[in-house]
Amino acid sequence: MMKAGWKQIVAGAFFFAAVCASGAQTVETAPPVHPVTVAQVRQLLEMTHTVENVTFVMHTAVRDQRKLVTVLPDGFWDDFDVEIDKIDWVALSTPYYQKHLSEEDAKVIIAFYSTEVGQRALAMTAQLVPELSQAGRKLGEEIGARLGEKYKAEIEARMKKQQGGSEIQLK
Repeated sequence: MMKAGWKQIVAGAFFFAAVCASGAQTVETAPPVHPVTVAQVRQLLEMTHTVENVTFVMHTAVRDQRKLVTVLPDGFWDDFDVEIDKIDWVALSTPYYQKHLSEEDAKVIIAFYSTEVGQRALAMTAQLVPELSQAGRKLGEEIGARLGEKYKAEIEARMKKQQGGSEIQLK
């Protein structure tokens, strides 16, 4: 079993912080009187390739965590990947869409995405997301490495105190 070093701890902490901070701050508004329909949510998810993008990100996160959290058996990670593919994204997403998007606004958005310009916007977004994600990941790694070096002695002292010289265990 691999013993976790301070760099793995910092990387894990950064991953956790990035996941926690991934939701944007929003101002709460009243739900629409006529919320988006389930069929419209399905169509929006299909047009924007949201399910493919989210599941890709989740599978990537599992792959990365599998390398980092070596105390978990391979079966755990294999089962996690299987469970991701079972998620009913329309059922999961609909209440959230209905909280924020009206049926009328959904019609306009769907009409836009059905145009040539809307298709180009979707294609551009599909290209931007991985590029921006990679740039953000690289910047996060640089920040984590810089701060890891800055706090190296404190991190190592805390690790030694917490683990008593043994491997780090999940709680």
